[in-house]
Amino acid sequence: MKDLYKTYRKDIDGLRFIAVFFVFINHLNNKLMPMGYLGVDIFFVLSGFVISMSLLNSKITDYKSYLISFFNKRIKRIIPALFTYVLVIGFLAALVIPTPGSTLKTGMFSMIGVSNIFLFHQSVDYFASSSNLNAFTNTWSLSVEEQFYFIFPLLAWLFFFKKGLKKSSLINFLLVMIFLTSSSFIIFFISYKSNTNFAYYMLPARFWEIGIGCITYIFLSITNISKNKNSNFFSFISLITIFGAILIPLNNPILSTFLVTISTAFLIIFNIKKSPINNFLTNRLFLYFGRRSYSIYLWHWGIISLYKWSFGVSKTTLPFVISLSLLLAILTFEFIENPLRHAKWFSKKLFNIISGFFISLIGIVSLYTFRMVIRYADELPLLYKTNVVSRKSVAAFIGCMGDELPEKCLMRKSNKSHAFLIGDSHLVSLVPSIGSALKDFNYEHSFWGGVKHIRNIFNTNCIDNDCFNDIDDLKQIFSNNNLRKDDLIIYTLSRNRIFFDKSKSNKLNSNVDLFNGFSREKFVNSKKLLVLEKAIQELAKFVSEKEAKLILIDSLPVTCKKNIWIKSVSKFSNEICKVSTKLSKDDRRPLTEMFLRITKNNQNVFYVDPHDELCSDGFCQIKINDKPLYTDNSPHLGWESRFIFKDFFKNQFKEIIFKY
Repeated sequence: MKDLYKTYRKDIDGLRFIAVFFVFINHLNNKLMPMGYLGVDIFFVLSGFVISMSLLNSKITDYKSYLISFFNKRIKRIIPALFTYVLVIGFLAALVIPTPGSTLKTGMFSMIGVSNIFLFHQSVDYFASSSNLNAFTNTWSLSVEEQFYFIFPLLAWLFFFKKGLKKSSLINFLLVMIFLTSSSFIIFFISYKSNTNFAYYMLPARFWEIGIGCITYIFLSITNISKNKNSNFFSFISLITIFGAILIPLNNPILSTFLVTISTAFLIIFNIKKSPINNFLTNRLFLYFGRRSYSIYLWHWGIISLYKWSFGVSKTTLPFVISLSLLLAILTFEFIENPLRHAKWFSKKLFNIISGFFISLIGIVSLYTFRMVIRYADELPLLYKTNVVSRKSVAAFIGCMGDELPEKCLMRKSNKSHAFLIGDSHLVSLVPSIGSALKDFNYEHSFWGGVKHIRNIFNTNCIDNDCFNDIDDLKQIFSNNNLRKDDLIIYTLSRNRIFFDKSKSNKLNSNVDLFNGFSREKFVNSKKLLVLEKAIQELAKFVSEKEAKLILIDSLPVTCKKNIWIKSVSKFSNEICKVSTKLSKDDRRPLTEMFLRITKNNQNVFYVDPHDELCSDGFCQIKINDKPLYTDNSPHLGWESRFIFKDFFKNQFKEIIFKY
């Protein structure tokens, strides 16, 4: 078997520059280059090619030494720059972002290569506004690659090295990779339509792109196809296809992803030295930034995210964002990434691997420390207005969300009258006010903010009654707690949920995931809202049979446009966040009308609307008496305002409890 491309290929760095350039532009302004995110797909192919070149040219025949050598190189390549980025951006994020918990958790998980899994389980859409504000969302792709690194060496050993480093063994390994890559593409194709976040974040749906890079290298190692007389033509068409798929949106992300991935592989195969395409890819500018593309990929996202939280990303700040991103990337490459990659850390490579894990642990502990200090320390040089936004979310502090079992959260502890509070995180935000109001009537309360059907109805492809099977579980819990005549069940959810539609594009959903200055009434997912109505009707019927009462609480006011809210909380901006009372009510109209229909059709169901308590003179704002109302623009109530509805709920509940 002949060896091919054992050493450095300049055109690979040229392609890295193209990839990071497209990604950078997309993240600066996705309207300018909406398909620029496909640069990540180019990175995946290049990663597969380079890792195959490194691994398959190894002459080590001992499995232990083989693995140690491989992971030694990976750790020295990835960890130092990632650790530096995570530590610096994590510290700044803690000072700039009012509730940095999710961001810091993402950074912590990135240090052990699983941030993609965390983001997936958080149901964070890469294209949604929330992901753009997380300074570590970009680490998902590194995690995908790191997970691939645990699989590929094992496959290479079993099907190539263990079989004797023969050409026939390499061909068998190629067939295995083709099978796995094809299977992964099928998973990607199917899941993109049924669960886009899985298709975007998870290795099973991304394996095929890195696998194509591996197949490309193996194919070049066993053929002479690159010497084809039409190589220049094929490489030119491949490059044009890459640029075309990214610069000309096809409104078909699956096809665009496939074209970019395959064309990158073809370009690697057919590009030859001294050709016009090779000269283009290996010009000094491309090579300089291509070699620094890893550091650029890390820093650019974090800087953009922090600028969005502070000065904003505009024509005025754009030069600073670009310059700072490149400066930090260059410094990281020159003084950390490149020197430590080639330096001899310890005499034994195993110690290098152990030290890599130790460095990761330091990064995790550091981010956890930042999170705890920000949460509990009162005197800090914070870069946001603490009288405009709260850094302590009620929902995050008092628990009983989706991770806890409803049986443990919804429990009657005495023979007193009891109120069972159920809903999502917005329900949990209201718990202190509701609980305090009920206490005056000698009521106890329990709550759970992880009601399954609320998420299932709008976030999955469930059909009709199958969406709210958990209602039977809730009935059983209430029955086990002896739900009786004087008891209450209080129910609410975020208005934002009713606009999510899995049958629509990510782009559309990301435009309506939060209020953005216009009424979303026409974007309501009407079919799924009817399913939610059936679920609540089922609950109302059960409550009626028990002669208890069901109270439906309508949604709180929205804040303001997404970008204005972010600016309004920064100390570097004079922006004021407010929204007209009418617009806020128009925005939630479908939810309000549903609640009122259920109330009208059931004598034991009551409607409570706290909306106007936070509005005056025709506008709703995000602070009252110089105290912040919310922790975010979802919005969730902040700790300072946890009792703000006590008197309102007391008056409302008094009438419901004693009059009816």
